[in-house]
Amino acid sequence: AKEAGFDKGHEPPVGDPRLAELAGERLALVVALVPAVVAELEAAGRLASVYRDIEAPLVPVLLGMEEAGIALDVPFLTAMSAEMGAEMAKLEGEIHALAGERFNLNSPQQLGVILFEKLGLPAGRRTKKTKSWSTDADTLDELARQGHELPQKLLRFRELGKLKSTYVDALPQLVGADGRLHTRIQQAVAATGRLSSVNPNLQN
Repeated sequence: AKEAGFDKGHEPPVGDPRLAELAGERLALVVALVPAVVAELEAAGRLASVYRDIEAPLVPVLLGMEEAGIALDVPFLTAMSAEMGAEMAKLEGEIHALAGERFNLNSPQQLGVILFEKLGLPAGRRTKKTKSWSTDADTLDELARQGHELPQKLLRFRELGKLKSTYVDALPQLVGADGRLHTRIQQAVAATGRLSSVNPNLQN
């Protein structure tokens, strides 16, 4: 991108001639590579038929899916966000009651003190960096399996927070002017051969 006159992350607006120049250069490079790549595919035997019979015919299908976009029920997600927020607030109150005091649920150091020093739950390991009690997912999972209520509620709180911020609240902000969400479907990125999705990742 620097050769076209801009840095990555500072792309000019759609319609800028520099974008057309960059796209043209990339396309010219692809065209120049075609003979060598085709020859390599043919030499590989069955790989050529995989590309010709499976991968290539899929390209226009995926392009059509990207252009059509995906309908998002924004009112439903808005209601879900409110419901999740209410449950998180309820859980936060219950966790503070179990702890006997208010503390920052997102602070591993404060949580470690509450769990292992104040409540006396079976302590795990200390972190190498800060030497504070580890409160990672594995530690909380183990405590929850042992029947301890605070870790159980905290895991639910974290799960709701992740879903709410990453998907329920974020996806409606990415809806296009046509009211639909347009992701990029990647055909040849995942090592397993499956399709993947970016900007945003809808498969998650």
